[in-house]
Amino acid sequence: MSDNNAPHLIHHLRFRRHAITMLPHSRPIRACQSWRVRIKQKRMAMTEKEERLARDRAEIAARVASFRQTQQKFEREREEYYETTLANALNGSSRPSFWR
Repeated sequence: MSDNNAPHLIHHLRFRRHAITMLPHSRPIRACQSWRVRIKQKRMAMTEKEERLARDRAEIAARVASFRQTQQKFEREREEYYETTLANALNGSSRPSFWR
């Protein structure tokens, strides 16, 4: 055996000794099952988180669309007001002038 593998071998033996002496034979299966349950719960939690984020994104998109519509409405009203005011100024207003 070469000395290059010694640290790996020592770590491997320590882990194996710990696993053999500290855990009864039926425990690794239970640990494995609980690990799977935790993974499923974590996946479900991530799914719920992703769903919440998707709902938030949809709400933000709806708010942005509503804001754009409002801004476009304001722009149309400004243009209409400008055209009306300019037309009244060029054609003469039906109102009497203050200076006449």
